[in-house]
Amino acid sequence: MSAIRITFTMQLQLFPGYSTTLRNTAEMQKKIFVSGHSAGGYLTAMVALDKKYLKTFGHSPKELAGFYPVSGQMSTHFQILAERRKSDPGTPDFSIDDYAPLRHASADAPPMIFFCGDPAVEWPARVEENQLLAARLKYVYKHQEIKFISIPLAGHGGCLPPSIAIINRLLKRK
Repeated sequence: MSAIRITFTMQLQLFPGYSTTLRNTAEMQKKIFVSGHSAGGYLTAMVALDKKYLKTFGHSPKELAGFYPVSGQMSTHFQILAERRKSDPGTPDFSIDDYAPLRHASADAPPMIFFCGDPAVEWPARVEENQLLAARLKYVYKHQEIKFISIPLAGHGGCLPPSIAIINRLLKRK
């Protein structure tokens, strides 16, 4: 028995379908929050900011209540770059192209809260990428529903439990 290999770009195309399964009414859509950690945080940000993914399912990110990426990569995900490198060894180690959430920042972004660990122990440049995207949305595009939260003393995996606790508190207020 062999496993089916799904590339990261295929995951990116499939992820919005999972995030729109509870879309019976407009009222219900405004109660749906999308979140993910690490690669899931990257997918969350891409679905929130690049409208083409939800458009495939007849929807828009603005129809949902909000997006909470946790320690997601905001440049082109390194897994996508690794897949490209198989056919093009000259693929750079870092890129901001159509597969980078940073590339899709705009004034009509949905509400978002970016969570990351402490810059001293988090994945290298992960905090700065998230801060940059949050700052672009908040200050360049004047978006009022953007926040960035850094979890003190937490690394990449360690920021997840406190982020979930904060998200749960936020959801109880809604």
